[in-house]
Amino acid sequence: MIVYLVKAINPRYDIGKLMKSVRKFATSDSEAQKIGFENKNSIGIKRVNLSI
Repeated sequence: MIVYLVKAINPRYDIGKLMKSVRKFATSDSEAQKIGFENKNSIGIKRVNLSI
């Protein structure tokens, strides 16, 4: 969801920077779960169709 929204706003944004920031914030499994991830290791970029 995060990647989709950022790409919709700015298609040229470096998603790697965003994921790096999210990983810094979600330092534990419980923190990652609070923002919608299964655990801290599941934070990453999956190939999805981002065409709007």
